[in-house]
Amino acid sequence: MMLKKKYIVISSIGIVSILLGSLFYYNIVQGQGVGDYDPWADINDDGKIDMRDVYVVARKFGTTGTPINKTALLLELLRRIELLEANMTEMKTTIIELNATIVYLNDTRGLGPPDYDSGWFSIAAGTSVCLTHNLGTTDLLVYVIGKNAEGNIHLFGYGGDAFGSLIDNPPRPECHQGLYWRGLTTTRIYIDRLLQDQSGAGSGAPRGDVAWDNARVMLWKIQEPPT
Repeated sequence: MMLKKKYIVISSIGIVSILLGSLFYYNIVQGQGVGDYDPWADINDDGKIDMRDVYVVARKFGTTGTPINKTALLLELLRRIELLEANMTEMKTTIIELNATIVYLNDTRGLGPPDYDSGWFSIAAGTSVCLTHNLGTTDLLVYVIGKNAEGNIHLFGYGGDAFGSLIDNPPRPECHQGLYWRGLTTTRIYIDRLLQDQSGAGSGAPRGDVAWDNARVMLWKIQEPPT
């Protein structure tokens, strides 16, 4: 009789325990629900966490190794992406500068036709000629050539030369010959021929064969290289 009562008590306790355990498990499951998707727990990256992910973890259960800090790995990846973008921006800037240099070199690889050409014009000794170029700048390369009455082209006395000296034996009076330019502005330039720069025998000029009876002025705009 005592054994029967003891069996009934133990059975009752077991049944109650099972019921309480089931109720506890049900409350936990109901309280937690499915939860939010965690990509770090999605082992095979298929967009859902299921038994396939559990299977992969289960197969590796008990193994050891060096852990990976996924957050640090992600931050390092983002840093490298930012560095790559910065390098691409710098590369684009370099390409733009190279293109500008190529354009500059193409434009300056030869003088090409002058931006202004006076053509040949006559100028009397001791006079000045004003040429209007209207190039809008004084950053100009000025090139002047001369031609005597016989048509010989030269640069003798360009800038003005002085000949003769009182210390020569016998002494000779100083003689000024040649041509020069002055007064360059954004619109004009002046050409001066010295008084004793004359052609022909008996003119008193020491070198009449290279007189500046005619002159030609050519101007080129100077282009600054890209910075």
